[in-house]
Amino acid sequence: MRHSWQIGKVHGIPIRVHWTFAGLIILVVALTAGSGGEDVLAALGWLVLLFGSVVVHELAHSLVARRRGLSVHDIVLLPIGGVSEIPELTRSSDDELRIAVAGPVASVGLALVFGVLGAATGAALWPPTLVTGSILIRLAWMNLLLGAFNLVPALPMDGGRVLRAFLARHHGEPWATTTATRLAKGLGMAMVVIGVFVDVWLVLIGVFVMIGAQGESQMSTVRAALGDRRVADLTVPIPYTLPEDLRVAEVFHRYPPYPWTAIPVEGASGYVGMVTHSSLMAASPDVLVGHIADQHVPLLDPRAPLFPTALTAFEQSRGFPVMPVGSHGRVRGLIAAHDVEALVARAPLATR
Repeated sequence: MRHSWQIGKVHGIPIRVHWTFAGLIILVVALTAGSGGEDVLAALGWLVLLFGSVVVHELAHSLVARRRGLSVHDIVLLPIGGVSEIPELTRSSDDELRIAVAGPVASVGLALVFGVLGAATGAALWPPTLVTGSILIRLAWMNLLLGAFNLVPALPMDGGRVLRAFLARHHGEPWATTTATRLAKGLGMAMVVIGVFVDVWLVLIGVFVMIGAQGESQMSTVRAALGDRRVADLTVPIPYTLPEDLRVAEVFHRYPPYPWTAIPVEGASGYVGMVTHSSLMAASPDVLVGHIADQHVPLLDPRAPLFPTALTAFEQSRGFPVMPVGSHGRVRGLIAAHDVEALVARAPLATR
């Protein structure tokens, strides 16, 4: 997710914090500053414990996804919770069901652990509390609430994914997504209306649900448009690649104009990165091409699916208009973002 910063990594999965999280910290400090420094520290400590539990919840999703053979990009913490970025989440209804259930199960498990530990110290389990009393009991109730709330049947929450998985088994993924997103938008609107009179956080969650549901609907359209197409289906051949030990000045003398705005760079061991026309024009004539090549642009396997592999690569490549395609470290062609976009735009109206 854009505009987020990595704060750690668990089992190889980056944990990132979205920039909007700073607003939550400022709000917590502002609300407790008048009570003294100890209250501020206590509130910030509770915030850390709260989102530590959110990380465990999201890790459960991510680890189950990995066991099912899916890729996990990262976990992003937002002021209203966390998001596990799993591009292939709806590859099958069985995968989605197992992954969706894992989070609430982990939260309930944490609740039981904290509850037992709290009871062992003599703390009272009842009545429920999130504000005062034993920190262990508060964590128990907070995790129980987290698990239960995520089971609300509204995409992109876990309950919405469980609902879609069940519907997809009998009616197919497109119909299931349409039905689940309509329900989610209705529930999101209800949260906003109720939240206006009850709690501003419910308003924020309602907005998040509506935006997330719209995103799921758009993703379903893209998935239906691209179908089972592979990267090779939209790959075009290239006239040449640039050697990494070539000086920038020699590019313009030895090679004809390139038909795309970015050129693959290769070395003795294979693909190195992509270099743009603008970076060549701005570089010193004596600089080696390999030194200015962007090594973050991946080499796509021609057998990979357009969805989600190609789409994800374009999203994460900071606006690169083309992607190199090849195998065994050697570039064989390019795929252009506008060709993928055109394919989605030509999708039948029935898929929208």
